[in-house]
Amino acid sequence: MVITHLTVKAKSSRDCQRCGLCCASPHDVDEFVDLEEAELAYLPAGFRRRHVVRTASKGVYAILSKRIRVTSGPLKGLHVVVCAAFRGALARKCRCGIYADRPRACQDFAPGSDVCSWIRRHFVEAVTSGELEDALR
Repeated sequence: MVITHLTVKAKSSRDCQRCGLCCASPHDVDEFVDLEEAELAYLPAGFRRRHVVRTASKGVYAILSKRIRVTSGPLKGLHVVVCAAFRGALARKCRCGIYADRPRACQDFAPGSDVCSWIRRHFVEAVTSGELEDALR
């Protein structure tokens, strides 16, 4: 698979709503983002009950991941792992379902930052190398 439609660097925060790769993983993971116990109070109760688990580390929780099949855009046909709060389609129109209450790790993530660019490059490399498809079979 050759991906040519993903830009490497976000030009603005608006690009985030057409990317979403920071909410996805090229690796098959069960827990997507860690939370400290104090952050639990900010999450909607229904979301917390369905999508948050206690980890092995004391006082640390995690938002679960979910597997989706991308149905449109440059990643169409791939099965990928995304955060349970992810809504929409990767590399298309997307958003965070708990944006106002998102964890500190997500709040600290800056669109267009070096980390943003690294995630985009890493995801594309994983897909084009076949690593993503192999890991999720």
